[in-house]
Amino acid sequence: MKTRSVFSVTALLLLAGVACSSFPEREWMQEQAPAIRRGEGNRAIEQIVAGFERVRPSDRELAISTVAAAPEPGSTTALLTLLSKPASTVPVQEKGLIVAELRGREDERIPDAIIAAATAEPELVTENLVRYFDEGRMENAIPLVKRTLEEPRFIDVCLAMLASFDRPDLNEYILALGKRRESPEVRLAALKTASAFESESMVTATTAVFEEIVRNADTEPDPVVKLALEYLGTRPATEERLTILREFYQDSENAELREQAVDALVTMQAVERSTVMSRLNANLDGADVNLAIQNSRTATRREQERTERVVPTARTERTQTRRNTNLRRPTSYPSDYLARLTRRLNSELGSDLGNDRRVRIDNALRSFAGRDNLAMARLVQRSYQKFFPNEDAEAIKRRLEQGVSMPGSLSIIVWNIVDEYDTDPMRVYVISRMFSVARWEAEIILQIVRTNQI
Repeated sequence: MKTRSVFSVTALLLLAGVACSSFPEREWMQEQAPAIRRGEGNRAIEQIVAGFERVRPSDRELAISTVAAAPEPGSTTALLTLLSKPASTVPVQEKGLIVAELRGREDERIPDAIIAAATAEPELVTENLVRYFDEGRMENAIPLVKRTLEEPRFIDVCLAMLASFDRPDLNEYILALGKRRESPEVRLAALKTASAFESESMVTATTAVFEEIVRNADTEPDPVVKLALEYLGTRPATEERLTILREFYQDSENAELREQAVDALVTMQAVERSTVMSRLNANLDGADVNLAIQNSRTATRREQERTERVVPTARTERTQTRRNTNLRRPTSYPSDYLARLTRRLNSELGSDLGNDRRVRIDNALRSFAGRDNLAMARLVQRSYQKFFPNEDAEAIKRRLEQGVSMPGSLSIIVWNIVDEYDTDPMRVYVISRMFSVARWEAEIILQIVRTNQI
């Protein structure tokens, strides 16, 4: 009889433990929800927060949404308390839900709390969270973003955030990543980011890195060499650079990269391709031909295009006209502009690449809204201001926030690039850098806009 009594007590204790382990219950939280939403459920919120580790896994999302529904500031305070708890109490998956909820709130406590939580638990870092840091200009998140980049995760958005500050130390850090071979993916992305630097000191440093890459091309991956050749083509012609490109052309066995070297020489010197080829071929045949620097006027013009490439360049004497004046520039665009743009990109690039590039252009335009600290953003905003001369900066920002959904979006920008840059190579270069697309893709974009195919 005594044995049965012991077993009965033990069973009751086990049942009680099960009941306690699953408190607060789903039904209880659902009952408390109306009072919590009215601001009358402070005691219930305290119970949920204090007993969160005992909430069933299937009910944790409900617990978080119930707390989140309370009026401010109590709701945010409760969520921040949950976020600060150890992972043994509030698992990372649930903390991710809390972070997502907090990101949309205005409270000065939130950024530091999210950064602290993500620093302690790196799994909380997502692509959207890095964008949140970027949009909020959160410099105290920089160490966390650097760590995420070097893991490596979310490479493009991490680099974009670091570059957006345009701080010398961060620019030097990005260029240093471009020299490190441990992570090829990070290195290539860092070099692409560095190729858009605009300060004189960083342009000089970046140029030196790319020159060294071309000199040692036989030990470098093809994508890195290709990027280096593209970049050098945008720099002013000097004897050293011309020699680097000429020797690369002579020594390389990669036909595609040799063509890229020719493109660089054409762009660098602003001469016809046939002229460059005749010099290269003559040099290969042993003739005493010097790929000389163009006259001082051309060299000066190239330097000006490099240092002020988002400012209208001065009109100089050229054999090439600024723009074919026979092309009809639209003064308005159809409401189905987005559909037309999508069809044309898919037709030219294929559906997968076309859709990817449309999304890339859309993201770029949205990111330029209200970004006055970036030269490319100022160029885009200036394009819209010229097309909509009576609208203020806030109206222009709203248009940019529509991305490519706004009729004429891409066309307005490309037509302004045609106005502000004298040669097609420079126009292609700007489009390529603005939307992070390949040169040949930028050429297609320029062509379909100028021929009014969208």
